[in-house]
Order: sequence, then structure tokens, then C-alpha cells
Amino acid sequence: MDGLFSLTLDFGPEAFSGTEPRWLEITVLSSADTEPVTLTPRQRIAATPVALYALKSPVAETHTQG
Repeated sequence: MDGLFSLTLDFGPEAFSGTEPRWLEITVLSSADTEPVTLTPRQRIAATPVALYALKSPVAETHTQG
């Protein structure tokens, strides 16, 4: 609506198994254009919930290696 949209993407469990950031590039084609237009900037995407990959959390249990 008015150029805004949302959707759910599922890349599978292996898409976010590393530490490298992932980016989504969006290309659109309107009825007024003859060629697709790539939107900028690319959008950073992350696994959900991001908390699964957090290195530190203020509410996580304390663990001591022994």
C-alpha cells in the first residue's frame, strides 16, 4: 500500500550459521518503468530471534567453565 510492503522470508537454518552479515537487495518493476529498478540501500537481515546468536545478555544465566 503506497509503496510499503512486508513479507516473511525463510532461507532455512543454514543461511545464518556463520558470523558474516547477510544483505537483501530488492529490485522492483512498476507499471511506469520499462526496466527493473534496484532500491538502495540494501537491507541487512539477521536470523530471528537475534537473541539466539547474542554473545552477551544481561538476563542470561551465569556460567563458569571449570
